[in-house]
Amino acid sequence: MDSIETSRSWWILPTQHESATAHHKEILEAMRIEYGEKVYPEPSKKTTKYNDATTMKTDVSALDKHLGEYWDRLAATHPTFNGR
Repeated sequence: MDSIETSRSWWILPTQHESATAHHKEILEAMRIEYGEKVYPEPSKKTTKYNDATTMKTDVSALDKHLGEYWDRLAATHPTFNGR
């Protein structure tokens, strides 16, 4: 992942994370050790809601309020929104 080290990144966002799966926990921990604060503290959880939203041609927040809030929290950390 040299490109992560050499590029200016906003976050590394683990996706399709299943917290009950040991391997996913191990990979997430390894990412945090390797990349530290570059890893967004809240991984995107695996859910079929994203597929459902795509099929319905709608935003996932229309199907799941908590997912909408998740993406709003992530977006609020963007340098454009907090003066970085």
